[in-house]
Amino acid sequence: MSDTWRFTDHFSGTLFARWHDQTLDSAYFRVLGVRDSAGVSIDYALTARDSLQLGASLLRYRSRWNDFLGNGAEFEGHFQRALLVGRNYEIAARYDVSYIRNRLRQGVLPARLQPLFKPDMQPATADLILPEQYGYTGPGLAISHGLPGDDYPQVGALRWLFDFGAGYVWPDGRFGYDVSGAVGMPVIGSDELSLSFGLGQTPGTAGGTAQTLGLRYLYFFGK
Repeated sequence: MSDTWRFTDHFSGTLFARWHDQTLDSAYFRVLGVRDSAGVSIDYALTARDSLQLGASLLRYRSRWNDFLGNGAEFEGHFQRALLVGRNYEIAARYDVSYIRNRLRQGVLPARLQPLFKPDMQPATADLILPEQYGYTGPGLAISHGLPGDDYPQVGALRWLFDFGAGYVWPDGRFGYDVSGAVGMPVIGSDELSLSFGLGQTPGTAGGTAQTLGLRYLYFFGK
């Protein structure tokens, strides 16, 4: 849920709230938990090709059985430059900065969650599935033909997106990367079926690699 106000031709602000959101906070959390968030973001068009986005949000983590896991705050900044813009496609370079600070649940996790962990990880605590803090900064590149999953599709036929980012991860002090993509297309007209994938190093993977694969169906009422 979100609402956007356009103050000038170059400046706009958005209030948003998300419930039961799946994230890449850690490999374990993708399986065991969900995240709720509420926040604000501002967008400023510096030039016809350059834009700056800043955002801040409050976070609440819980298990899929609604057990409280922690609270947090997230701050993000993105600078993007459109390198090539066509009628239905775009190639854009960007630089990202993000930081998450969490206050995790104290003590061991509820008994019903313990069997989901390996024996040598029991009794499991919240810091096994969520980082207390996480920061990332680095460049990225995106190539798109429309945007799969967009609320207001601009391309009627096949839509696809490929995105690559790499940068420095702290407090781990290591290099991290993220590769993602999606393909979507109408099925009966006012809808979209999309397939997405992701590959990257996220907090909680201890330098390992996380993989994601998703299938999503959207129906657009009133179109």
